[in-house]
Amino acid sequence: MILRRLLPLFILIATAYGCQDTETVTFFVNGDAKLPQSATACFNSCALGNCTGVLFQGDKCIVMDKTNYFGRVEEQNYIEKKCVKKAPHKLLVMEWDDRILVDRSRSVRKADTKLECLSLCAQEKSFPCLSAMFYRESKDCLLNSASSSSAKLKMDTGGFKVSYMELHGLKGNFCLSIERNCINSKNCVSLV
Repeated sequence: MILRRLLPLFILIATAYGCQDTETVTFFVNGDAKLPQSATACFNSCALGNCTGVLFQGDKCIVMDKTNYFGRVEEQNYIEKKCVKKAPHKLLVMEWDDRILVDRSRSVRKADTKLECLSLCAQEKSFPCLSAMFYRESKDCLLNSASSSSAKLKMDTGGFKVSYMELHGLKGNFCLSIERNCINSKNCVSLV
């Protein structure tokens, strides 16, 4: 009887911090952010663990469960873990608000959220989708074959509310290197 009452609670907790089988862990980072060298190890550690995100403090990062953290969190330094449906690999997404990539859109789709738009980009098979632009009011999702490293980002969006997102895969042999990197690195701390 007690187990029957606890089981729904366990399922809720498990899905709150981890992604479902059809989802991929994704971290959204402000495009102007400067990440420390330890960032990849911390993102990978959080992707594998029971955490809600990563907090950066100078050259250090803290893999943490924000719901159980009782200190002050500077929101601009906190990067939340999200789940994106059907993305082929773990993603680090650099995001800029109200910027567009000029003349590089290859496909226009409809999406209800920026996560859905990102998922469409990650699943695109007819061309390598390197970035996407999500228009928040019209729900248009423009998939691009270029990124800010190969094309110009423009700040004039014509008054439209746009999220520009670039996809970057998380690198690393997580199963072996994450524990070693976090244990041996002075820059990676785990608080989960």
